Amino acid sequence: MDDPDVKVFEDIESNVFCITFLKDKGIAQVRDVIMAVQGEVLNAHSWDSLYDLSLVRSPVTMEAATMVTDAWAEIAKGRDVGRRTAIVSTDPNFPRLLEDIQAAVPHRALGVFATCEEALEWLRAIHIDTRGDIQLI
Repeated sequence: MDDPDVKVFEDIESNVFCITFLKDKGIAQVRDVIMAVQGEVLNAHSWDSLYDLSLVRSPVTMEAATMVTDAWAEIAKGRDVGRRTAIVSTDPNFPRLLEDIQAAVPHRALGVFATCEEALEWLRAIHIDTRGDIQLI
């Protein structure tokens, strides 16, 4: 990603890729960046993800969320069972959209958090993986 206002980090040890927006962007730009990164990460469906939107002031729209989840469904093709996506956002509307967003990506657990620390704690918590084994991420 060649945008100086966006930091992308892949933590191979934890199997998490993070997208951090370092300054405010319009929701269409946020959507485009997320879709681009999802397409660039090798085997993105097998990773957990963290989207830090804490500096994004534009409200999340269902239209933008639908475009991201549609693109994700095309990438994952149901192979992301048991994976997680943590979203850091101060948008008061985001939690209300979460149920509809979750329905669009039924194999992946989603969570909205106030801080990156909370999001990372959730991503690293014990969970059942696709084989039924308990793992610490």
